[in-house]
Amino acid sequence: MMEICKWPAPVAKSEDVLLRFWVATVQFDAPKSEFDAFRDCFLDTDSPYAREESPVTVAAIVKAGLLNPYFLLEHK
Repeated sequence: MMEICKWPAPVAKSEDVLLRFWVATVQFDAPKSEFDAFRDCFLDTDSPYAREESPVTVAAIVKAGLLNPYFLLEHK
């Protein structure tokens, strides 16, 4: 998951990197549509995060994963 910290380097901006983070935090309890929305939020070319530097984007990725309702319900 350290690749995320290299954002916005191409190695960090991949579906595989985001999926590994997603699985490590939210795990498999969430439907695929939840991951799709998460992925699009950060990788879509229209997203401000696609152009943002590492500290802002990495913080947003972690926050989005940990505040996801599926994560919160699993770790109550």
